[in-house]
Amino acid sequence: MRRCPFLTFVFGLFFGVIIGVLIAPKSGKELRVELSEKADDTKKIIKKRASDARYDIDGVKDTIKDTITLYTGASIQDVEEESVFEREFDV
Repeated sequence: MRRCPFLTFVFGLFFGVIIGVLIAPKSGKELRVELSEKADDTKKIIKKRASDARYDIDGVKDTIKDTITLYTGASIQDVEEESVFEREFDV
């Protein structure tokens, strides 16, 4: 019978974490506090990166709108309000 390498890896990782927690030199309370702090730090980092990405995307969106306005002479709002389907097929 052939074993799935991914499942073997996951089980090994799981048991490694369990063994590490069991033989850790810290008490359970200290370990929980440390894990909680690391989780909070990770959460803050993820929120910051998401905020930065949202800011970058808004900047790119504004640049695209300005470029369309510059080359077509029409604002992007005019293009968005008018149905492309109706314009292309005279509906």
